[in-house]
Amino acid sequence: LLLGAQTALEAEDMRLRALLVPPEIERTVCLLEDASKTEYGQLYHRQLMTQRRLALPEEAPLSAAEQTRLDLLEDALPVETLAAQRCSAQEAADARHEQRPGLLAMLMEKFSCGGPSQDEVGIEDLRDAAQFEAVEVPQNLNAEIVIGEVALHLVDDAQTEQEKRQALSLHLHKTQLSADVASGVDH
Repeated sequence: LLLGAQTALEAEDMRLRALLVPPEIERTVCLLEDASKTEYGQLYHRQLMTQRRLALPEEAPLSAAEQTRLDLLEDALPVETLAAQRCSAQEAADARHEQRPGLLAMLMEKFSCGGPSQDEVGIEDLRDAAQFEAVEVPQNLNAEIVIGEVALHLVDDAQTEQEKRQALSLHLHKTQLSADVASGVDH
């Protein structure tokens, strides 16, 4: 009796669904949903890369029309779809971030002369004390690191209003670290 009722209800559900949305239109809607999901993923990926300053030169920031489309898709697509696409974009951003060299490595590369010079002498190359004594130690050293502008923005993406999203904003307009070392004879 229960199986018969369940079968009858399923048949009636399919009949009513066909009246509301014809099967060919339902297939088109499913295809459009897949295309919209892919479009949202691409737009969100570009937005995230731009926000985290990880965008490649060929990844332009979103235009106003693309931002409007992204907002529309966020309103139209299911939450599960949005979460999956955001998670995928976040993983891609984290992977790209890990591939980039750190701040210290970038500074060392910028201030170095490109690579090891031919004049450098390693410890393994020093065979006797005479060669070691021939190496001159610099008497004075001046190191300076100047960073033009440093900005840190902490955004709460759970908030919907733009004013409430900004949790922390820190701007340092000029950051400088310098050290002067002068060696001398201590009596």
